[in-house]
Amino acid sequence: MHMLCYTSNYTGKDIYLDLEDIVTTAKANNPQHSITGVLFCHNNTFVQVLEGEENELDKVMEKINKDPRHNNIKILVKKEINKHYLSQWNMDSFHLSDEENLDIEELEKVRDAFEANILPRSDELIQVFKLLIEKGAFREKQSQPHTYS
Repeated sequence: MHMLCYTSNYTGKDIYLDLEDIVTTAKANNPQHSITGVLFCHNNTFVQVLEGEENELDKVMEKINKDPRHNNIKILVKKEINKHYLSQWNMDSFHLSDEENLDIEELEKVRDAFEANILPRSDELIQVFKLLIEKGAFREKQSQPHTYS
């Protein structure tokens, strides 16, 4: 069992229609391959956390790499996990406010802190992202860098 978290830039024309299509397709296909996950979209940036067997996640990433709605795809986390922590999440999505900037460098710092200090669990990683977004951690760059411990 593996967890995979990636980011990509949205390159389509209508985020709402495309997000609905992505989620509908995932909900139809993921159960057949025992894939669970959640998709966040913010200011034309996707952050997705997926769980499943490594070969199945690799197939999903092949499709995403060929999907013209995605570019600048970056894997943040790819780790072995003990079980499906998102077992109830066939594929949920969250389209977050477009008012704040989601800073990929900050997500990478969160990932690094997460990997250094916490046993990799997809549900916990999602909670960390949600908490940081709710607290406005991804606003435009601050004059002082964030520190995580």
